[in-house]
Amino acid sequence: MSSGITVYTAKDLLQATRADENALQVVMKKDPKTYKGAFFLNNHIKNVKRNGVNHDKASPWMSITEDIPLFSVMDPSKKEDGADAYKPKLTFAKSTAGDVGALLDSLNSQFHNRIEAHYAAGTIKKTDQRKIHDIIKYRRGEQAKKNPGEIYEDPICELKINFDKFPDNYFIDWLKGKQKTQILDYDKQQIVDGKIVFGPATVVNEAGVEEPVSFENLHKFITVGSVLKRGRAELTSTSVSQYWISMQINAQELVIKTGGGGGFLEEDADDFYDPSQHQTTEGGNTANGGTAEGSENVTPVDESTAAEAINNI
Repeated sequence: MSSGITVYTAKDLLQATRADENALQVVMKKDPKTYKGAFFLNNHIKNVKRNGVNHDKASPWMSITEDIPLFSVMDPSKKEDGADAYKPKLTFAKSTAGDVGALLDSLNSQFHNRIEAHYAAGTIKKTDQRKIHDIIKYRRGEQAKKNPGEIYEDPICELKINFDKFPDNYFIDWLKGKQKTQILDYDKQQIVDGKIVFGPATVVNEAGVEEPVSFENLHKFITVGSVLKRGRAELTSTSVSQYWISMQINAQELVIKTGGGGGFLEEDADDFYDPSQHQTTEGGNTANGGTAEGSENVTPVDESTAAEAINNI
């Protein structure tokens, strides 16, 4: 088994999707496995050029190299009653996200078209309950307290954060036991063997003790004014559950400069947290690549690796 994953810049992937309206392929597996009530399809993007080499079936791992201003993260203890489906995520406006925002926007219509093709072919059953989840949030959810269904002037992008760890029997040795989303602090830089390495993100708890970021305290680190400095995410799978069909956009590594203060703006909470938008049965990240330094150090290998990882969920 190869030990690395090919990672493409957001610009590489964007150029491919703009050149071909059918660049995105959502491929049904011969024998799809079910995980927590959902089954998964593989995503590929055709004819992605990386360093002058064409990849005719790229598994879309994306490096993030542009600074992206972030919305602060909601304190999970303040979630609404019955909103058990809340999951940690990174949110930001499409207009401030450069190639990343443009890519997700470009993929959305292609994603809908691919799923509609599966409906027509009978490979996915179309039901009144099952909805296609937009890759970007273009409007408020119908159950939002404030202006339900209102179209956003600036659509909102989301990257899923997963604090779970890969199991000890995971099929890639160097991922066993590692956290699926690594969150690193941009201000904790040091030089190791001539390379910049970032330390893990931490917060200080009520007792004055420094502790790693987690689902419960992430809102203390990603605050007003925080910026995503670099990162890596994968869009290699589509989840099909009873209620939703969604492209999994999983953050694998995030290097963040914290805003240093403030919290979630309560009057805007409905903008970024709507229980009706988070009922999809959760799948897992597929694989992590590289080192803490960032996407530049991921070992390039055959792009089928990530798809193989999905098969082993």
